[in-house]
Amino acid sequence: MSFSENELLYFSDISYWIDEKKDNKGFTPKENEIREIPKKINGENKQYKILKAEDNTKNGMQAMAVAPVVNGKADTSQVVIAYAGTNQSNKLDIAIDIQTVGAGSDKLKSFD
Repeated sequence: MSFSENELLYFSDISYWIDEKKDNKGFTPKENEIREIPKKINGENKQYKILKAEDNTKNGMQAMAVAPVVNGKADTSQVVIAYAGTNQSNKLDIAIDIQTVGAGSDKLKSFD
């Protein structure tokens, strides 16, 4: 059972929720949780497992690895990596993106 395009978009959207500081979210994705994709996304309640969730506070990156749940177990042959793009409300994320993408730097300056 693979994920549909709408389900992949859903994972991308909720990857922003990994940020503990983010307000106005349904939940904070946590490792080893089994959750359901809302029925409104694809017309059915499909389960997935969050294999890994990362909120890197040094560079502003949020990402997670998820897999569909088949017969009660995560099908790790179909892992999806979902990540948040630039979070406009996170100054560190914007600064890092300017350094790495805008300036082409592979060495990050500290913003502490």
